Amino acid sequence: MFDEYAKKLKELEQDVPKIFKKVAKKGAIKFVNEAQDRTDREGLVDTGAYKRNWQARPIEPMPDVYGVECQNNMEYASFLEYGHRTRGNTKVKGRFVGELSIRETEYYCVQELEKALEKAYKQK
Repeated sequence: MFDEYAKKLKELEQDVPKIFKKVAKKGAIKFVNEAQDRTDREGLVDTGAYKRNWQARPIEPMPDVYGVECQNNMEYASFLEYGHRTRGNTKVKGRFVGELSIRETEYYCVQELEKALEKAYKQK
């Protein structure tokens, strides 16, 4: 199975970087949409600032390595994400909106990458 996959990648060697960049861009868009939807589903929308601050961008940290950088720069985002204790020492559970959105985006990117590689392979 992997030998066949490696053979396909070798044949597409020139196209692979473009395909990876395209999937990373789609992944960034998917992450923001997923995080905003999860924010709504979790009922974390008060003023909307937390929801609007979900950001993602495709990155290439090293040559031929692609990814998506995801973040929320609101000062209280980490408290909503991972939970916290109140002054009365009660614990507020984290909602893990970013974490779950990243997992969903990873799954989406793998599917999109497979589709894009198969499409490019069929065109050759």
